[in-house]
Amino acid sequence: MNVSDLPNPYDFANPVRDRAAFVGREDLLKEIDYYLGQAARAERPMNLALLGPRASGKTSVLNMVDAAAQARDLAVVRVDLDESDADTQLMFFYKLFDGILTTACERGAFGGITARTFQTYLQIVNAYEIPTDELFSPFLFPLQYANAMKAQNLGAPLSDAGFRRDLRTICAEVKRPIVILVDEGNVLASRRTHLEKLRNLFMNTPGFMLVITGTAELFPIMDEVFSPIVRQFKRISIGPFETREETEELIRKPLETVGISDPREVFAFETYRDVAEIHDLSGGKPYEIQLLCHFLFKRMQEGRAAKMELTVDVLDDVRRQLETSQDLSARPVVRAVTQLMPPQLIALNALVKCVGRAGLEQMWFAEYVFNGAGRLTRESMRDSLKRFIADGVLGLSDDAMILFRGDDFDRIYCKYYARKQGVTVSVEDLAFEPYLSRRLQQHVHNHYVHDANSPFEHPRREAPEPLIRARFSGVAPDELARIAVLFFDDTADPFGDSEGIAETLYWMLRTFRAVDSVPVVCLRIDSPWGTVVETFAPAKPALIAECALTSLPEFFMRAHERAVSLEGGVALEMRDLAVPAAESLEKKVLQTRNEAARRALAAGHHRAAHAYTRSRDAKVAQVDAQTAYRYGDRTLAHLNVYGYLCLVTGDPSRAKDLLLEALEAGGSAADLALVRYNLSIALVQLGDLNGALEQLRLVNAMKVEHPCRCLIVPESAEQASLTFVERWGDLDLFEIAEEALRVLDAYQPPPRD
Repeated sequence: MNVSDLPNPYDFANPVRDRAAFVGREDLLKEIDYYLGQAARAERPMNLALLGPRASGKTSVLNMVDAAAQARDLAVVRVDLDESDADTQLMFFYKLFDGILTTACERGAFGGITARTFQTYLQIVNAYEIPTDELFSPFLFPLQYANAMKAQNLGAPLSDAGFRRDLRTICAEVKRPIVILVDEGNVLASRRTHLEKLRNLFMNTPGFMLVITGTAELFPIMDEVFSPIVRQFKRISIGPFETREETEELIRKPLETVGISDPREVFAFETYRDVAEIHDLSGGKPYEIQLLCHFLFKRMQEGRAAKMELTVDVLDDVRRQLETSQDLSARPVVRAVTQLMPPQLIALNALVKCVGRAGLEQMWFAEYVFNGAGRLTRESMRDSLKRFIADGVLGLSDDAMILFRGDDFDRIYCKYYARKQGVTVSVEDLAFEPYLSRRLQQHVHNHYVHDANSPFEHPRREAPEPLIRARFSGVAPDELARIAVLFFDDTADPFGDSEGIAETLYWMLRTFRAVDSVPVVCLRIDSPWGTVVETFAPAKPALIAECALTSLPEFFMRAHERAVSLEGGVALEMRDLAVPAAESLEKKVLQTRNEAARRALAAGHHRAAHAYTRSRDAKVAQVDAQTAYRYGDRTLAHLNVYGYLCLVTGDPSRAKDLLLEALEAGGSAADLALVRYNLSIALVQLGDLNGALEQLRLVNAMKVEHPCRCLIVPESAEQASLTFVERWGDLDLFEIAEEALRVLDAYQPPPRD
């Protein structure tokens, strides 16, 4: 395939709109879908607050909420705020009301957008003309808005009672829940009265669900205004990708969408370092991953690289892209940082991991415990801080917390400038304890996978896979052992009160189900400001002997001595956890009283089954699909995946039962079309040609778009023969269904004996 003929699949400039192109965050989407399901049943739905830093993917998630709500046939109102919308109460609530009424009329309410009611509304709000015929003006807010605008009384307060009456009028006409999606909620951060009215209106008006996005700066205001937020809003945090697996998926999926059936041809996914470098450099932020990959793919299209490889030249491309959007001479932070030499950049990086959350002594504690005084000393860190403050790069809060004086652009630009110098500089807002946990994880990882060669300075070579993984955070060894024992107690329910520990333990024990026990090591760091605990285990059973956990005590003795000198300490405890049989693990899940835990585990097995599109190991995926089904996942999405895997493994009878159950579960038109297509394959394999043709005709009549990664397709060399092949790539369901219908229409099955 000539990649120069393909579109660049990495669109860093725009949020994701297509569900098929959305990557990761499956648990988050399931939680959102749960509350959307509640919106269709509950009188007062739970509102959602999607909160996270800029460029973390909030708008993309909001787009997925939009698609999921549309699939449930809810009325969806999209409100994209800008600064002018929050100037006055009337301006803000006009934006809200206009979106609600327009959406309602587009769905046919009040006769539709061409009917007299909506046209009268437009005349009121645009020409400020008050109609004499109230029959076609059933709303109060537009009248208040027009009168205020006509009198130039822009500061008039909103009439709560009138606005609430209008909301009820619209909801009664629409006859279904209305979901209002508000993007860029930070516009309201300085408008307390707007938030108070928003709370009062929608807290007391049934039939509406609010979903609002914002950064962390919005949350304290909302927490105060909504008294407390948990009573009106469910907070959902959206941060960077936490795992390299999510980053790998974001690299892989766009390649597949443009028709590259085997992405390994253009990116070395089998090389652990390649994904790790992009994940670490981007900090797991989807925007930056897309930005990097855009230029990796661009260089390959231009013939400057044989594959997507991260090099110094790529960093230059990214840096130049950033420079074209800004006047760097007007940015004092960038000017100051670009004058720094590598040793000074190292000091800057050590100071800016917990901006606004930690001071000099805390950052020195982390530096000294893990690195000693080889790179920096307490005095050199103090001197560097003074210099950075004098240069306007850093500052100090009233309580001596280190602050970064730049904005998001400065953070990103400084990161790529420093990386070109061979130094990592990543400005982050981590609390001190999570930062210590991350440093601890990195330290243990580097002990087992040490490779000092930089991919930017030396020939590329494969790095070994991680031998050890962090499994639990904040769990004391005794507590972990106590819960592990519960899996062997016939009368105990390990999921009953473990707050997620048992769920994590379940996945680890399931991974090691082929051995009798798994060694774990618990490491605790005590500091004057708090304690962190991390528990590690081998990455997989085959690595138990190779990872040699017994080497850790000597490895951490020096760290303990340094921590003690700073009034802290490092403690280590090793355990062997017995592994129950897989049947015993599943029995515990089926018997637990914790329905939420069972649903979460079912969702995890569904994701593992769905990973067939990457692994192409149908038998392994089918085991996970069967387990998710036993745990109660009867959603259309899972029934379809399970049914498809049964087709791949040669069990069309079981596939038919599952796919018929999926049709009964119901879903969007696109999802139902996919189920019907797979059902047609099961039916024809079972000898029911007429039933298969009926399902295919229904699919073709629906004429819906549904991109697919893989499908089983009937092929025929002659009318009396029929074979089935599994196709991979960027497949269009509608086109494949038309092709299948032509093949089956021409097929003449041999007569039965």
